[in-house]
Amino acid sequence: MFIGINPGNGNPNNSGQIKIEPESQNSYMEFLDGENDSYTLAKETITSFQMAGFTIPEIRDLFNEKSIKTNFYFLITKSQSDISKCLNSIEDYSFDMFWQQSYHWIGQLIELCNPKIIICEGKSVFDVVKDYDDVANYEWKNDCGFAARTNGQVIIGYNRIFSHIKNKNELSELIRRFMK
Repeated sequence: MFIGINPGNGNPNNSGQIKIEPESQNSYMEFLDGENDSYTLAKETITSFQMAGFTIPEIRDLFNEKSIKTNFYFLITKSQSDISKCLNSIEDYSFDMFWQQSYHWIGQLIELCNPKIIICEGKSVFDVVKDYDDVANYEWKNDCGFAARTNGQVIIGYNRIFSHIKNKNELSELIRRFMK
């Protein structure tokens, strides 16, 4: 399971339209299929998996058949700080209310899917997701980290600057350690 912060500008195919039907494939497949060669986070994620020893056919199978991708927030904004600006401008609503709803929904989704591995596409998402349940082991260093839950589920996270993963080498080591 991949969890991002929001469907921001990293994917230029975002039209701004509200979609209520699930996508037919993981959005990283757009990059692999050559439909969106400017999707930086997809490129950096795929590179990290290759550095961990995955082949392109293995990555295709993993992304298309064995994973889901979602976001903590479901609003398209240019930056994380724009989410709160947008929501706090709505009368009788607030970012805090939206955060609580998002927290509840993602927690339910994790429980329903029960993934073996959760990859959090950013430190802020990692910090939230690791706190849903008890953690037996936790480590954060060199802009990457993991949390292992008592039920065996592993959460991997990393820092990034917009769509650029800050330490792909360390991320690839965590991918290799827990997924290969």
